[in-house]
Amino acid sequence: MKDRIVKEALELLVHYYGAHSRSYSLPEMVVPVYFVLRKFKKNCTNSKYRQAVTQFLETLEKADQMILEKR
Repeated sequence: MKDRIVKEALELLVHYYGAHSRSYSLPEMVVPVYFVLRKFKKNCTNSKYRQAVTQFLETLEKADQMILEKR
């Protein structure tokens, strides 16, 4: 059950930020998610969840940097 919840949550976040990936406000939109997911990653003991969150955060950071370069 926990696996499914984490997977679904990350999929929904991917779809949401994918739809807004070209928006100039993306760097400001991802700040709250960074904090929550980093805290989750720090407190999580399951390596599978930590790896999935790490990959998602890396993808967000790449999109964030791309938008900041265009600004």
